[in-house]
Amino acid sequence: MRQKVIEKNLRKALLNKGPLSQDLFEYELEEHIDEYIQSKRADRDYFFFAITEHTNEVAMLLIDQVDNVHINE
Repeated sequence: MRQKVIEKNLRKALLNKGPLSQDLFEYELEEHIDEYIQSKRADRDYFFFAITEHTNEVAMLLIDQVDNVHINE
């Protein structure tokens, strides 16, 4: 049952231009940005993408080739 709810929330946010949560970003992703950048560099990746869903909210971040962080964009 929970998997269906998560799928519904992700579809709504990502495919149907639903809202993305700044609060969830700050709670689950923000504190790890430096770790994500280091991981991207260590793996020699061009981009790093993270997405999270919790209590019907969705947040995401993208770190681009030059380590600019894009939040909920």
